[in-house]
Amino acid sequence: MTSPISHPTIQPLTFPARPINGGKFGLIPKSGLRLWSPKLNGWRALVHVPTRTLFNREGQPLSIAKEFSAALDQLRGYSIVTPTDWLDCEALERRHGIGRGTLIVLDAIIPSIPAYDRYNLLPGWPLEIGQKPDPNSVYRLIQYPLDDTIEAHRIVLWNKWTQMQSLNKQWSCDFYEGLVAKRADSPYPIQLRNPKAETPTWAKHRWAW
Repeated sequence: MTSPISHPTIQPLTFPARPINGGKFGLIPKSGLRLWSPKLNGWRALVHVPTRTLFNREGQPLSIAKEFSAALDQLRGYSIVTPTDWLDCEALERRHGIGRGTLIVLDAIIPSIPAYDRYNLLPGWPLEIGQKPDPNSVYRLIQYPLDDTIEAHRIVLWNKWTQMQSLNKQWSCDFYEGLVAKRADSPYPIQLRNPKAETPTWAKHRWAW
């Protein structure tokens, strides 16, 4: 296992995309195909794969980077099949006891490719709802292509919403926080103006909105 290396010359390519607040889940359906995924309770991390460098959502070096040494080693092995040096991840470590030291890949920072196609390029084993991630590992977060203006799709989403709440009770921790919907045709937004700037093509729905 290799410790994360500090690279003063490496600067973040962008701030991680920040979803808008989608409000109460199911209140206002969003037209068009979206990629729906669980909102996990972790630390947002931007990863520069070749140098094993991690940045937080503010664009600063992640203070607990050393906790992810094993996961970073695994990501370097995946990099040959991922056409980007930068990944947007959720880092699991101190907010609960599940999957410590694990990186959950949320997206690949490739602005020229729409979200639906980017998903197929993500490294790691798919992390399904109800699956506890192993520690010190790499997963890609499952994303469901659904349109919540279609009744059958709304039922699927509502079942996942209630399933995650039940799992939190079963696991005695807040592992899930809600759902994130990403427009399937959207590029990854690149911006270094403001880490709090929201991305209108991404929306989050939390239990407490």
